[in-house]
Amino acid sequence: MSEDNTERQKAEASKNDLKKANLMGKHLEGADLSGGDLSGANLRKAKLAGANLKAAKLEKTALSTADLSGAALSDADLSGAECIATNFTGANLSGAQFDRASVSKAVMTDAHLKGADMSNVINLTCQQLQSAHIDKTTRLPDYIKIKWHSDTEYDCGDRVQRIGEG
Repeated sequence: MSEDNTERQKAEASKNDLKKANLMGKHLEGADLSGGDLSGANLRKAKLAGANLKAAKLEKTALSTADLSGAALSDADLSGAECIATNFTGANLSGAQFDRASVSKAVMTDAHLKGADMSNVINLTCQQLQSAHIDKTTRLPDYIKIKWHSDTEYDCGDRVQRIGEG
């Protein structure tokens, strides 16, 4: 059994008790952590591609530079999570909560954000949204203005100038 499989199996076996766990850089690709409690855990640089994190508790979890591409995060609670430069490519984030989560430089290409609550998210940009899939049920922060033309076509305006932008 490879070390990566052992890491994944240990995490799966204790998914309801991973509060504040240090899983930095761990290989957890395809892990079933659905409904798990990873509140306050350190998942920086973790490899979670294709992982099942449906309805997981990820409050105040450090996810910076983690790979969550293709992961299932529907109905996950990412409140206060640090998602700086996190890779959410193709992830299902429908119904996820992002209350006070920081998504600066997070990659959201083809991420599904339908029904996600991003009303209090920090550092979200129109560029991130336009690379993702949203709909009229996606709750967005006041600094993002959406003008819908159809169920799938919209214009996005961002009223916030960020550090490093001219």
